[in-house]
Amino acid sequence: MQEKLFDQLPVEITASIREALPKLKTLLHEEGVVHFEKIIAEFGGEEIYTLSFYYNAGDWGYILPTFATEKGLEDVAEEYMENSGGSLEDNKSQLRWSPCDSPYHGFDYFFSDKVDDILEKLERETGEASDYIAEKKLPDRDGYRASTAVIVEIYQMIHDEVIEALQQVALSPKIVEYRKKHRCLIVLEAGDMDPDVLDQDLVTLNGETVFDVMKSWD
Repeated sequence: MQEKLFDQLPVEITASIREALPKLKTLLHEEGVVHFEKIIAEFGGEEIYTLSFYYNAGDWGYILPTFATEKGLEDVAEEYMENSGGSLEDNKSQLRWSPCDSPYHGFDYFFSDKVDDILEKLERETGEASDYIAEKKLPDRDGYRASTAVIVEIYQMIHDEVIEALQQVALSPKIVEYRKKHRCLIVLEAGDMDPDVLDQDLVTLNGETVFDVMKSWD
């Protein structure tokens, strides 16, 4: 098996990243439970269908807790219908999985400065890792330049920690109770996200029946 580029980095970079990742997971778990429980308490009556962490697919510069409800979806679909035509159901179908179109996206829920500080630190160290690999002039890896491939490796490590944090958040009793009574999925979302990655994350977070739940909305 080919050695990971990450393992070829200086120990001061790898050790710092390995130290930061579990701290990020712990904070996202603890704060995620608080945010999701508050969302359920305030908006549970609107039929929440996704409780999500949202990030920029191009990097990990930020993470936001977000959510979508059936009432919010209907309100937005009606606006689209008035402005652009189409049926209510068609607009709902097209907008359901567009988190940025949810009226509650970026709605007064944010992680703490501690989370932002760790993400900033990881982004800085990712840049240092890329620069180091570029200086070594290593060959391309998996269709990427080596300096880009190491970024992909580190972003995958961050992704895996965030997924584990979401899995832990989903075990909160109040969240479990709500999901037993409602079709509510736990989701890691991003703009322009690779659909294959999204599908795999949906299964990891919600189980193999997740696509049956999604079809029930069509």
